[in-house]
Formats: sequence, C-alpha cells, structure tokens
Amino acid sequence: WPLGRLRRCDATGIAAHALIATAPLRRWCRRHGMTVLVWTIDSMPALERWLAQPDVDVVTTNRPMAARELRDRLARS
Repeated sequence: WPLGRLRRCDATGIAAHALIATAPLRRWCRRHGMTVLVWTIDSMPALERWLAQPDVDVVTTNRPMAARELRDRLARS
C-alpha cells in the first residue's frame, strides 16, 4: 500500500475497497488525520460490520435505504 504516496500528496482521506480497508490501514489513516471511506458494501452482515466500525467515516453501498435503517438502529442501541 502506498502510504508514503498518501503523505506526499497531502491526501485528506482514502477510499478503499473493503478487501484492503484493513484495521492497520484504518489506524494509519486515523493517526494522520485522514477520513476513511469503504466501498462497496452491499450484504446486510457486511453493512452491519462496517457501519459499526468507529474508524470508518463513510460506507458506500448500492443499498442506501437498508444502510440508513441499519445505521439508525445501531445508533439507538
């Protein structure tokens, strides 16, 4: 992963496919003040897992209504 390239280009965030949005990558982004967007999350179990991650700022999905309902339910619990 080109972490050095991210630093050099003054990126403020990263958009990563779920397969590469690993915990170490997300921690690195947090340490460097970067936002984290994970894409494309469409299964309900994966949506639930990713929406519950405190170090993920944005989840991209083809099921926005389901994601919104799930996000609201998680916020209430």
